[in-house]
This record gives sequence, C-alpha cells and structure tokens, in this order.
Amino acid sequence: PEVGGTGVAFDAVESLCRQWACELGPLGIRVVWLQTTGIPEALHDPGGIQPAYGTSHPMTTGELVAWMRDKTMLRRLTTLADLGDMAALIASDRAAAMTAAGMNITCGAVPTR
Repeated sequence: PEVGGTGVAFDAVESLCRQWACELGPLGIRVVWLQTTGIPEALHDPGGIQPAYGTSHPMTTGELVAWMRDKTMLRRLTTLADLGDMAALIASDRAAAMTAAGMNITCGAVPTR
C-alpha cells in the first residue's frame, strides 16, 4: 500500500540482478544490491511541497521524512553513511562469498498505512 509501482520496480531490479549474478558469477563477478529507505540527506528540498508519493496528500519535506521514518521498525531512516558503510562491506573480501543477494538496510521499513 501507498507505494504505487515502487514494489513492482523493486522486484524487477531484484530479478535483473539475480540474472546478472547467474551470467557473471562464472567470471568471478559478484552481484549484490542494496535496498534502502528514503534517505533524507538525498532529498532535494526546493522549500515547497513534496509530491504525494502515494499518501493521498502532498506534504512538506519535514512531513515526508517523518512519514517515511514512522514506517520503519527502528523509527529511523537509512543515512548516506549507512549506505556507504554497507557498500564498502559488500565490496570487501569480508563478503566474498555473497552474490545474487540483496542487502536490506531499510531499518525494517514496512509498507503499511
């Protein structure tokens, strides 16, 4: 609910990444993707109202961030630092056995009303 075509798009990306992993694995290339929440630092805030994003009403950037945050189990959103740290881990030898997998760094986001 409230995500429009986002779920379908995420599923398509996941399927594509799994296919790439099948094709590239024999060449020693790993494929891992990151699934995040909305990242407040990455929002462009023109100082106005943000689109409705499936909520049925436009909202300010602060309201949008609070709405996204309240959809997570940890009551926080992924930060750019979280994303960078996870990307560095995945790219390192410490994750050498990982491929055809997604890393969920959504802070436990649950699409509910």
